[in-house]
Amino acid sequence: MDGDCRSPFSMTNVATPSPRRLLLVEDTKTDAYLLRRALEESGIAVDARVIEDGEKALAYIDDLAPEECPHLVVIDLNIPRYDGLEVLKRCRSKPYLAGVIVVILTSSESLRDRKRAERLGVTAFLIKPMELHEFLALGNTLGKFLKA
Repeated sequence: MDGDCRSPFSMTNVATPSPRRLLLVEDTKTDAYLLRRALEESGIAVDARVIEDGEKALAYIDDLAPEECPHLVVIDLNIPRYDGLEVLKRCRSKPYLAGVIVVILTSSESLRDRKRAERLGVTAFLIKPMELHEFLALGNTLGKFLKA
């Protein structure tokens, strides 16, 4: 199991689960805050790494040690310096991230974007809610991925 991120559980039996690792690639600070808050509200302890542009996200993924890989990656499509699809593509090119859940969370309702993301191996393609209560409810959806 060394170097493999597909299992979200460690081999040790721990009474209190450690926070789930989240890689959030999002350039809008408010959206990043709301997403972390939504996960907290759903009862999920999260250790979030927020990266605000595609270039930094690609570098982070390239330098990531297999034992540090996230349990969930959430990517906005419209980010500066390489779009979210490039970040998704890089995630899927790394063997140690092959089984990690990757969610595109975007304001784009483009069928073309959805199809490209599906071809690249996205787990889920979600449209960003516009209402605060809907955004906070998103924590339950993403929380299900983290509990899997």
